[in-house]
Amino acid sequence: MRISVSVAVGVALLVFVRAASSHAAPELSRDPLKTLKKAHPRLLMTDERLDELKKLHKTDPLLQHYVADVLKAADQDLTAPLLKYEIPDGLRL
Repeated sequence: MRISVSVAVGVALLVFVRAASSHAAPELSRDPLKTLKKAHPRLLMTDERLDELKKLHKTDPLLQHYVADVLKAADQDLTAPLLKYEIPDGLRL
């Protein structure tokens, strides 16, 4: 469980790192349906991008630092107390 949460948080960070990478933004099209990917139109992290980020992680110290920070925060969240659902006056949700 601990590893899967850390991996999920790490992958989420890698998706956001994409915005800071050197990839140019796609050109705007008059027909947005033509820009959708065939596999899954709303999927942000593709297998190709994940492979690219894994390779980049080996050589990019900034990305390594970001990943380490996210994994550290995820590990701290695992040991935090769970939130409790409380109705203070018993009347409201």
